[in-house]
Amino acid sequence: MNGYGILVSKIKIMEGEFLMGKKNGFMIITYINGVIIQAQFKNNDYINDGIIVKIINKNKKIYSKIYKKKIVYSILEENYNDNNNNYLGEYMINEEKYLRQGFGQLKDKYGFYEGYFINGVKEGYGELYFNDGKIYKGNFKNNCMDGKGLLKFNNGDSFYGIFKNNKIFGFGTYLKKNENTTIWIENYQNEEK
Repeated sequence: MNGYGILVSKIKIMEGEFLMGKKNGFMIITYINGVIIQAQFKNNDYINDGIIVKIINKNKKIYSKIYKKKIVYSILEENYNDNNNNYLGEYMINEEKYLRQGFGQLKDKYGFYEGYFINGVKEGYGELYFNDGKIYKGNFKNNCMDGKGLLKFNNGDSFYGIFKNNKIFGFGTYLKKNENTTIWIENYQNEEK
C-alpha cells in the first residue's frame, strides 16, 4: 500500500500515509481498547514526537506526550457533564484509581480552581474563583482554604491572613474598598468562606 489509506484489523484501525505497506508520515491509530495514537512515523517507527490518547471510560481520557519513542508526560482529562465537574491536569494511578496529583485545573459546582493536588485533593498553593465572584489565592489543605491567603470578596473588600478549614482564622489584614481603610484583625475565627 502506498499513499493515504485506512487499514483495519481485529485490534486496530490505522489511518494515514503508507509507503510500501509501512506506516510512513502522520498516522492516527485507534485500538479497540480505546487507545488512540497520533504521531509521525517513518518505516513503521515513531519519529520525533506524538500524542497517545487513552480513553478510560466515557468521562476520562489520558493524553500522553511521546518523545524519542518514550512517554515523557501525561495528563488526565475528566468530564462529568451531569454535575459540571471537569478536570485537566497531572495525575497518578493508585490501586487502579486515577487520582489528581500535581498541577491541575478543576471546574466544579463551587467555581474554578487552578493549583496543586495531592492524593486527589487540593493541597498546596492554588487559586479559587468562586461562582459568586469571590477569589481566593493562597494555600489549601485537604480541599480547604488553609494557611496564608488572600480572599477578595465580591463587594471589593479583601482579607489577607490566615485561614483554617475554609474560615478566616487568627491574624490578618482586612481592607475595605469603599472606605479605603485597613483594619488589623488580631484573632478573628468566625468568617465563613
